[in-house]
Amino acid sequence: MPTPTVLLTPSIIATHTYCPRTVWFEHLLNMPQDLTDNFKVQQGRNIHTPQLNNKKSYLRQQLKAELVQEDAFLHTQGLRGRVDEVLEMPDGSLAPLDYRYAEFMPKEQQGHKKANSSGVVRPGSRVFKNIRLQMQCYAYMLQQQYNKPVKQAFVVFTRSQYHIETINVHAADLDRIKVATAEIEHLLRHPVFPGPPNTINHCTDCLYNPVCNYDV
Repeated sequence: MPTPTVLLTPSIIATHTYCPRTVWFEHLLNMPQDLTDNFKVQQGRNIHTPQLNNKKSYLRQQLKAELVQEDAFLHTQGLRGRVDEVLEMPDGSLAPLDYRYAEFMPKEQQGHKKANSSGVVRPGSRVFKNIRLQMQCYAYMLQQQYNKPVKQAFVVFTRSQYHIETINVHAADLDRIKVATAEIEHLLRHPVFPGPPNTINHCTDCLYNPVCNYDV
């Protein structure tokens, strides 16, 4: 099997973290996940409306941050991605910021809305963990590219009155990104069908479940 040329992204890192077989199916067997008809994906791509653009300066003021770059292309060895904003914090550290077309629901409000409500992100949910992991990827690339410390990342949930969620970034988080990147690169160079994930909680709704032959 020839080794494909794959530009690793935060999304690939996130899916690999849940199950390394997704990389096998999507990039080695060329079986991409078709998300083009997903409404929330389309909204996410078209999120930068005039209303949001008018609020960006105010949101930065809330964080006491200065804009370094918008729509920033970040890259380091083996990993690349694009983040909505790179900010400089008062202590001189940098921080990535991303806008999400979603509603953020704190734990104290979870009893008032169904857990599976469309477009709702709950702390501790798989969606939130994916977002956190992707922001850690941006932080890793940002630190490598600018050679400056990155201590925080920010996510703006546009459907919750532009709520800003802070994600603290620790050295151990960045180490995990580095390890995951190396694992995927090794899999692509030495294609051996990976073992199953540590948990099967998400296998039933996986798009690759029909061909995975993993008993769920």
